[in-house]
Amino acid sequence: MPLRLSRKLKKRQSLPLPEVNIVSLMDILTTLLFFLVIFASFSKYSSLNASALVFGKPSADQKQRFDLRIRFDHPKRATLLLGPFDKLKSSERSDLERLIGREFQREQDGGVKKTIYGKSTEDLVRRLQAVLIPIKKAFPHETGALVLVGDRIDYQEFVDLLGGVRELSPKEEPLTLTTLVGTKETSRVLFPGVSVGEWN
Repeated sequence: MPLRLSRKLKKRQSLPLPEVNIVSLMDILTTLLFFLVIFASFSKYSSLNASALVFGKPSADQKQRFDLRIRFDHPKRATLLLGPFDKLKSSERSDLERLIGREFQREQDGGVKKTIYGKSTEDLVRRLQAVLIPIKKAFPHETGALVLVGDRIDYQEFVDLLGGVRELSPKEEPLTLTTLVGTKETSRVLFPGVSVGEWN
């Protein structure tokens, strides 16, 4: 009797272990993962950055943005355009308003424009900074500007103007800015977040 039991146990032990075939399971998971990635990419476009309509009419109360553009189409000439800013938060606006009333032209969209001339590119940058400083003092928290460059501007002239828009040179005195919360700070930085475009 014990011999028979031992033979049965040996037979059971010699049987191969059952293997689970996971290839089909991996195929299913890969297919599901593909559809999840596609669905996640499309879900980003499901929300639009748009203002809601009221009774079928577009909202007139749109947020005003700081809009500073500089057209540099000649080595000795630049045109500065400042968009409407009456609804923007500012700190020291009196100097800017006096400068605008004295030297700027009003635009139809509510903005202002000034053409600046210089004897050389270096002189042009210096005169441009004299206008940018009151703008920076009025809007110390703004960092962006758009520089549109013409075909007649070479690389070095472009670099000089771009550097002048970004910050004051070490030879210049730093600015004393009053932040929106009333604190004072000194800085040579004007508008470091410059975007560049082509002016035709």
